[in-house]
Amino acid sequence: MKSLMTNEKGSITVFLTFVLFFVFTLAGSLLETARFYSGKAYSNGVLIGAADSVLTEYYAPLQKEYHLFFANFGNGNEDETEVIIKNKMLGYSQYSLKPGMELDIWNWQFEKLEDNLINTSIEEIEISNIQRTIDKNGRIFREQAAAYMKYKGIEHLLENFLKKEQVINSSKEAAKIIDKKFQTEERAALLNKYMLQVIQSVEGLAVNNDGLLYNSNHTIKMKKCFAKRLCTSTPDAGVVGISNTLVWTSSKNHYVNVDKLMQTLIKDIESAGELLQIIGLSEEKEEAAGLEAKLKLENQIIKINTEKKEIVALFESVKQSIAQALLNISKLESERKVVEKELSDYKEVLEKNQSKLDNITYAGLLEDYQAMEDYVGDKEKCETAIKRITDMKPILEQNLLILDKCMELKGMTCTKSNMTQMERTVTMCLCSFYNYNIMSLKFDYSDLIAKEQVNNPMDSVGNLLKSSILDLVLPEGISLSGKKLLSTDYLLERYKQDKNETPQNLTIEKDMSQINKTRSIGGAAKTFSCYGDNKMEEDKSKDSYLTDFLMIMYMEDHFTSFTTEEKQIIENCLQYEREYILFGNERDIDNLSTMTTQIVLSRTICNFISLMGDKEKGALAYSTAIALVGFTGLEPLVRFTKTMILLVWAFEEGLVDAAAILSGYSVPIIKNSSEFLIRYEELCVINRSAILKKAASYKEKINKNVTINYIEYIRLNLLFQKESVQNFRNLQLIDQNIQLKYNKDFRIERGISGFHVKGIFLIKHKFLAIPETDLFHKKKESIWQIELEYEACY
Repeated sequence: MKSLMTNEKGSITVFLTFVLFFVFTLAGSLLETARFYSGKAYSNGVLIGAADSVLTEYYAPLQKEYHLFFANFGNGNEDETEVIIKNKMLGYSQYSLKPGMELDIWNWQFEKLEDNLINTSIEEIEISNIQRTIDKNGRIFREQAAAYMKYKGIEHLLENFLKKEQVINSSKEAAKIIDKKFQTEERAALLNKYMLQVIQSVEGLAVNNDGLLYNSNHTIKMKKCFAKRLCTSTPDAGVVGISNTLVWTSSKNHYVNVDKLMQTLIKDIESAGELLQIIGLSEEKEEAAGLEAKLKLENQIIKINTEKKEIVALFESVKQSIAQALLNISKLESERKVVEKELSDYKEVLEKNQSKLDNITYAGLLEDYQAMEDYVGDKEKCETAIKRITDMKPILEQNLLILDKCMELKGMTCTKSNMTQMERTVTMCLCSFYNYNIMSLKFDYSDLIAKEQVNNPMDSVGNLLKSSILDLVLPEGISLSGKKLLSTDYLLERYKQDKNETPQNLTIEKDMSQINKTRSIGGAAKTFSCYGDNKMEEDKSKDSYLTDFLMIMYMEDHFTSFTTEEKQIIENCLQYEREYILFGNERDIDNLSTMTTQIVLSRTICNFISLMGDKEKGALAYSTAIALVGFTGLEPLVRFTKTMILLVWAFEEGLVDAAAILSGYSVPIIKNSSEFLIRYEELCVINRSAILKKAASYKEKINKNVTINYIEYIRLNLLFQKESVQNFRNLQLIDQNIQLKYNKDFRIERGISGFHVKGIFLIKHKFLAIPETDLFHKKKESIWQIELEYEACY
């Protein structure tokens, strides 16, 4: 019985031991697992805290001046920077892993703890993917700047900005259509070149691209030779087919009566024949009179040959004029087909973009198109100027054949033996010449007005452009900055960024000079096209648009411009900083000059859009165009001349607008008729004094239309600028300004905005050694290994 009792007690002890072992094992496992996860969480906090602590060492001058958070470690070498960040990470981590270690705050020495429950340590820190200010084409800097401006309370500016941006965008759409108008009209005006050359070759009136050339006595200059120079009777206005008094007065002394010339030649030949008979009779009678007759005969033969040479030379020169006229008529016919294609393309563009234009502007463009179509097209019911010219072709060809026949005289020389033959040839040429037709070679001069009665606004541009645009519009008493950068766009060049090609790289001055010197509008067409292309992307997201707007506000908050008040100007490398961001010139004055030219360009385009819809002003320009080139009867040339006059008007009005804008005033983006300050009769006399006087009137004006000022022009240009170019120029200004004020060794591209860190932590076992699984990784038998990663950034 006792033995039995003993065995029963032994059985209970084993069971309890097993239970206790299970309980303690479970408790140890739970504690060790809890230690592991607590250690992992703690290690993660240590890693994050250390990384964020590293970023607290931002470069203070950057934050103070530009509200940017970028750390500045090392000299830019990637390996060296990684080592610096790693060492800083290890240092900050130790404060968390070993609380109190060498930590002295306010002279309180914290007790150093020798041990703790988790007992975590760092084995390795790896730093990679360091993000710098210039990464992603400066996008990191842009996002920081925009984030700062979100808290500046600028929402009220956005709605007004959007409204102006929409109006400017509309003007850019219209500019692209007007570009096509310029191209089409200039192509049609090529007909002018051939048309005027035909007039010069046929009528003898001296011409250039601007129309007729005049003498000092106000008569029209004449060419020495022309197709209509040869007459078969005494020339008068009716005989030569001229109905205009000025043209007849200028040309009446340049015609040659061929009948009179050749009759004189025939009589001289007959006289020589008579002398020859006298000599024959004298020789038979051996009279002394024969010697005198021989001398007279020799002189008479010389005279006949001289007259013949002059006639032949005259015919040859006229032949050349006819040949040149026929060549230009052929070119005229060929060019007309090209112009018809251009007109068809322009019509398609006009119809396709009708919705993008206001009704008045569209009507003005359509009117000019229809006028060109009516006169360029081969209309059976409309005897156009081109058709009148081309109808001259068979007449000129017939006249050329007559002159070719008369060239038989060229190979003949008058001698004693061939006088009869020569007289017969001259008589035959004269008979042929009676078919020489000049009366049918008529031009319509009904619209010709004497030059002294017409002031050409295109001539006034030349006088204006003797000064630069900035000199013309700069308000009195303004002292310009002489500051310049030591180097420009070096960040763009270093990081291989392309500068965007926009209208700021073109100049309206060259375009207007072309109009003044060569009556060409090709440069303006290109400028209008570039201006139209340089606009905000249509598919840009709202978030991206907001970032762009916030970035523009950031630049206004941190960079100065021409309109910055003097008391707000600080000692930076440049005074016109926002202008530099736009144009990238190293000198302040160059950036201001380019900005001014850009404003004049924009104002010229907007004003031209207004003029295209203004019938009254269009009629004034058209009447001048008629007076200048209407005598050709070529409507496309008249329309093209009208366009150039309106462009000159828009440009001069744009100079007034620019002067007002530089003075701090606002001007309407798109003007109505009453808001134009330059009257048509003032176009030829405008100068700097008049420009500034008219600009000053904006001070009292109250505009109901959408207006724009200098700051808003900069905003809009910044909105349309290529993002990477804008970012890098911002960074370059910051770079040079910090160097100037704080540290000449500072380099913005070394700025660090974030990095990737990988930490390997070790935790020693305390309660129980759990076997390695997917969740628990061991470095050694008694040490857990934890790998953690973190992206640290501002």
